[in-house]
Amino acid sequence: MDYRDILKTTEARDNFMKGLIRLAKADGNISQEESQYFIGAANSMGLSEQQIEDMKEYMSSQEKLPVSFGSMAEKVLFFREAIQLCAIDIAYTQEEKEEIRKIAGELNVSMDLIEEIEKWVEEGMSWKRQGDELVSRYL
Repeated sequence: MDYRDILKTTEARDNFMKGLIRLAKADGNISQEESQYFIGAANSMGLSEQQIEDMKEYMSSQEKLPVSFGSMAEKVLFFREAIQLCAIDIAYTQEEKEEIRKIAGELNVSMDLIEEIEKWVEEGMSWKRQGDELVSRYL
């Protein structure tokens, strides 16, 4: 599934990136690696140069970014990707969980859905760890 199949407008893609940036700020400042990731993702999503410049400002701003989506599919995609991004470093922090829940409340997304996505992500991370352990036995 391509993001553009769900995030059909540049506004939706811009809000997707804003949400990820807001979440990245939840546990402190945005690292250089995160910044590069966001810029690369914005380019691959086809955001304009102006939108990318705005993103750079968002990353350095202390302002809490408002996020909105036009459909439930856009919201679910955002939370699926956001929670995976939080968990990728094996540390889905309390600050990140709280920010996920704040954004979910703002977007009228149920906690049941958030918990379902969190469970799916944890199962995926567990599956990946098992694969890593399998390989590491032969190092």
